[in-house]
Amino acid sequence: MPNFSLFFLLFFPALSPYGTYGSDQGDLDRGEYPFVVSLQFAGDYRNLCAGTLLTESLVLSAAHCVEHSFVNNLIVVAGIRNAENWEGGYQKSEVAKVVTPGPYPNPENVNDIAILTLKNKFHETRFIKFLRFQPAEVTEGDEVAVVGWGVNSVNNKVLQWLKARVTDLDTCGPAPVDDDFFVCIQRVSQTSQARQGDPGSPAFFKGKLVAAISMGIPAGNSSAFFSEMSSYHDWISNKLKENRAGSEGIISLALPQIDQLLLYFLFLILF
Repeated sequence: MPNFSLFFLLFFPALSPYGTYGSDQGDLDRGEYPFVVSLQFAGDYRNLCAGTLLTESLVLSAAHCVEHSFVNNLIVVAGIRNAENWEGGYQKSEVAKVVTPGPYPNPENVNDIAILTLKNKFHETRFIKFLRFQPAEVTEGDEVAVVGWGVNSVNNKVLQWLKARVTDLDTCGPAPVDDDFFVCIQRVSQTSQARQGDPGSPAFFKGKLVAAISMGIPAGNSSAFFSEMSSYHDWISNKLKENRAGSEGIISLALPQIDQLLLYFLFLILF
């Protein structure tokens, strides 16, 4: 089976409320796409993969970024523009748990998405936001924005964007993929080069997360296979519900203790 855990391509937006408009690509200002985070080895200060911050403690990325034991050495960094020289106000966390929608790797290359649970909760600021996950689909010809580090220049330190277009799967080259789970996306501009650090980088359509970079095929046409979020919508939604239920459970477990304290103080006052 071909090794599709290749660190290849990247793209970006004119279709998101946080995007840079009026061009096809470029470096982003800090605070644009504040829900895009960097996965790095602790102490390395280089972007390995990108991810999308869905809640205060959940990040969506590519499964092949976190499939090996080195996940124990990964950290997630939010609120940065420069992946190697973090700006003030950044937040970071180690990874507590990783789950995928099914076995990965596998012969069909499906399930190349993962939800990471963080050890430390992130807090929203001007430069850090959570992206509300919403159902969305793309079809051939739709223009999307892909965001990450290392997309359109040799400077893969800075968060960048690139406009791209959904095309037919054959454009991405021959590979054992299922069109129910993958979409081929090709950059619009032909001036950028494929860089490392792109896996897990999100693609946005009208402000909604629709795909994440999975496999880069060196076809010479600046295209890449993306995992399509609509195929995993139910699984992602269920994980978000479980996360909310867990948070509410922590609060509800504490309430009886509070009630007991109130009763105790009332007893002291009355008697």
